[in-house]
Amino acid sequence: MKQDNVNYLVVGVFVLSMFILLLVVLFRITGNTADTEAYFVDYTNITGINKGSPVTYGGYQIGQVDDILPRNISGKTRYRLELGLKAGWKIPSDSVARIVSPGLLSDDLIDIAEGESTTYVAPNGIIQGQDSINMMATLNTVAYEIKDLSDNSIKPLINNLNRHVDTIGTDLNTSIPTVTASINQLLDSLNSSANQLAELLNEKNQQHLSSVFENADVISKNLSTLTENFNNARAQIDQLLKNSNQILTDNSDDIRHSVIDLRSSLGIISENINAIIYNLESTSRNVNEFSRQIRDNPGVLISGTVPKQDKVQH
Repeated sequence: MKQDNVNYLVVGVFVLSMFILLLVVLFRITGNTADTEAYFVDYTNITGINKGSPVTYGGYQIGQVDDILPRNISGKTRYRLELGLKAGWKIPSDSVARIVSPGLLSDDLIDIAEGESTTYVAPNGIIQGQDSINMMATLNTVAYEIKDLSDNSIKPLINNLNRHVDTIGTDLNTSIPTVTASINQLLDSLNSSANQLAELLNEKNQQHLSSVFENADVISKNLSTLTENFNNARAQIDQLLKNSNQILTDNSDDIRHSVIDLRSSLGIISENINAIIYNLESTSRNVNEFSRQIRDNPGVLISGTVPKQDKVQH
């Protein structure tokens, strides 16, 4: 009887110990430790987050979500989460609390990305929050947008294209015979032009063209020679002008004196021009008289007197 009581006592103590150990493990897993401090973070969407959701800091669990407080701010719903974090844990003020999902099948949690600030968020302070990206909601939104695009844009575009293609096909069926006839006429014209060109470029004309090209080459060479001669002549003229300038420069004093003397002579002539003209007129009359006497009596040149008979006759 005593042995059974001892066995029951041992079994009871073992069960009680396992129960206490289970409570301690659950307490550790949920992060409910007595030594925690409260922090707050605001979100507009907390899909996948509930009370008790883990809070990690760079992947290391430091607490859990203790409470969720919906709030209405300026007509929009916001969610303030109270986080119970380990006491004494320093969180830089520029840290960001993001809702993340560690894996496809894992529950969402809040991970605090460590900032670089040297100041820290005080207990009961607010940590900057960043909303999660709901993959399924995003896919649904994209699916609705694609459906709307397909219904309102792509389908009408395809219908318009089909109508245009039908119209183009009808136009082509109508226009192709005309286009074919025009192409045939064009080919006939090209063939005729080709024949005329072949007749134009017969052997005799080719010889003439060769002669023309040869003459053109000769003319080109002659023009080149003429250009060279012109260049030589221009160089000689330039040299002549240069020499003339040099002569004028070297004899500028003599030329200046000659001009002065010429001016003085012209002045003297201008002053005596009337007397000179008078003397020239007298001389001219005398010469005329003398020539007349010579014509009437050439003997004047020898005797110097006029014959008497000439005087009587006169």
